[in-house]
Amino acid sequence: MTTGKISRRIIVDRLAQLDHLLKQVRAFPLDDRDAFFADLEILLDLGRHILAKGFAVGVTEYKEIADEELYELCSKKLGDLDQISGAYRYWVEGHPEKLDEAL
Repeated sequence: MTTGKISRRIIVDRLAQLDHLLKQVRAFPLDDRDAFFADLEILLDLGRHILAKGFAVGVTEYKEIADEELYELCSKKLGDLDQISGAYRYWVEGHPEKLDEAL
């Protein structure tokens, strides 16, 4: 593997995708576990269908798909992703010589 320029376009695009996803997750009612899972019901139904039809895995309860760990991550750990994306942005701004500006 050889070194080369890092594509600014790819970095900016991926960080924008991350921002978009974080915004969508934050739109869920993260202060209430029951409301959180109620809003996820459609996604959980879809996941159950995909597992059953696509992989022959029978899931009878939603907690088998999404559990307390998912709620914890969404309600309390999104700040970690903010810090990581902020660090990437900081690095990009501080190292313009390493970036390929081509579209």
